[in-house]
Amino acid sequence: MKRALPILLALVISAVVAHIAPHAASRATDDLGEMLRMATAVAEVEVLSRSVQSGATAGIPLTVASMRVVKVYKGDLKPGELITVECFGGSDGTQQVFVSGQPDFAPGGRSILLLWKPAASAANFRVLGGDSGQIVLASDGGRTIARRASGEFDYCVRDQNSALVTHRSSLLSADAAGELLRALLETGTPVLETGLELPPSVIAHASQHNHNHATVACQAAEPTGIPLPLRLLIAVALTTAAWLALRRK
Repeated sequence: MKRALPILLALVISAVVAHIAPHAASRATDDLGEMLRMATAVAEVEVLSRSVQSGATAGIPLTVASMRVVKVYKGDLKPGELITVECFGGSDGTQQVFVSGQPDFAPGGRSILLLWKPAASAANFRVLGGDSGQIVLASDGGRTIARRASGEFDYCVRDQNSALVTHRSSLLSADAAGELLRALLETGTPVLETGLELPPSVIAHASQHNHNHATVACQAAEPTGIPLPLRLLIAVALTTAAWLALRRK
């Protein structure tokens, strides 16, 4: 009985940690500020070409896109550098597989991508959070518009009384999107500077919220709780310890 108690306790703690971790991860995949902190590189890119490779992972083909870096917001990439980015799905000639939630790489298209590598030695980048980590850039009446492939932009602007007011929009001008990324990376707050011009198409899509009931914090908050990677590590360690103890018994 004495041996069983620590084993049971480890399993209970592991279950609690494992329950919390996926919840935090699913929330982070749509939180632009959190995703920016997790990404190893953030860059505006232009897609040059793409090809499909027969997948070695569960038989799923991979689409691999060759891209030119245009602008760098975070990381060690350089403008003009050529990189390759992979995503799941595509047609390899024998099968066509569509994987929901993956970014779209159309040749000639431009996007801001939140990038990471599954291993330091990996040849290709991946987009953090799938299409949640892709901001599509497109021309709209001579102006470049930024649109999140999945999710919306949450940001704060100052009103005439200099009070911060929160907004949510599916679109931003490219300049405003760049300003938002820089603000999040440098200060941790999604505050756009006063007077930053937003196009009529953005204003039409934006919904204003009362600052006291904001869905986004206009001021940086101190991180609380155990970081997600550490929670996952604790869960694995506790589960392994419990399994080894059971085997010794």
